[in-house]
Amino acid sequence: AWRERLKRLSAMFSVEPEIYQGKVYFQADILTKYFISSEGTELQTSEPNVRVFAQASTKADDGMSLPLYRSYFAFTPDRLPPETDMANDIRQMIALETKLRSAPLTETVSCPAILSGEASGVFFHEIFGHRVEGHRQKDPNSSQTFKSFVGKKILPDFIDVVFDPTIKTLAGRDIVGFFKYDDEGVLGQKVVAVKDGIFQNFLMSRSPIENFITSNGHGRKQAGYKSVSRQSNLLVQAKKQVPFDSLKTLLREECKKQNKEYGLY
Repeated sequence: AWRERLKRLSAMFSVEPEIYQGKVYFQADILTKYFISSEGTELQTSEPNVRVFAQASTKADDGMSLPLYRSYFAFTPDRLPPETDMANDIRQMIALETKLRSAPLTETVSCPAILSGEASGVFFHEIFGHRVEGHRQKDPNSSQTFKSFVGKKILPDFIDVVFDPTIKTLAGRDIVGFFKYDDEGVLGQKVVAVKDGIFQNFLMSRSPIENFITSNGHGRKQAGYKSVSRQSNLLVQAKKQVPFDSLKTLLREECKKQNKEYGLY
C-alpha cells in the first residue's frame, strides 16, 4: 500500500518541468534497547518509528540550488497524515519552488523579523537547547553560554522553556522526543529550563556538574558512544500571545517606527 502511495505522491513532481528532482520515501525502524546495571535495573525498551520524506529541488537562472523538503514522523504508519494532506504539501512545495526561481536575491539587511513556528523550533534547538545540555558546561571549548546565568533573566517574563520526554503526542501528532527511560536507566523527567524568563536548570545525565549533581533523565547516547545529556521534546510556552495576523500588523508598525522598508517572516 505504501509503495503505491509513494508512487502517486512522487509522480506529482514530474508534472512541473522546472522541478529538476523530486522524490518521496518511506522509512520504518524499530530500535530495541537493553539496559542492565549493578544497581539492579533491568530494562528492555522498544522504540518503533516511521518517517516519510518529500524532497524537491530546482535551480534559479544564475545556478543557485533551491532545495525544499517536508518530513513526517509517527510511531506507527496509521498515525501518519493522510495521503491528501501530503499531496497538498507537495503542491505547496512545487508552487514555492516556482516562485523561488524568479524571486529577487535578498540583500544583507538589519530589520525586524518574525520567526515561523518551524524556524523558531530550529532556532531554540540550536541556539538554546544544545547550550543547556549539562555535559557541555565541563568543556571550556564548548558552549558554556548559560553557565553563569542560573537564576538570571534571559528571556521575556512571559516565556517558559520546558523539556519533556513524557509527552508522546502534541496537537494530535506523534512527536519524536518521547522516551520512558533514558539510556542510563533513569526515568525521563520534565525539566523546566526557563520559568518566567529566568534560567533555572540544565539537562542532566548521571555525570554531575557544579551545583547540579543529579540526573533528570536526559542521559542519551548513540550506539557505540557513552551517554551524555541531550534534549528531549523542547516546548517554548508563551503566556502572552497574539493572533498571527495581529503579529504581522505589529511587524509592519515596527518597520515604520524604525524607518525600514520591510521586515522579514
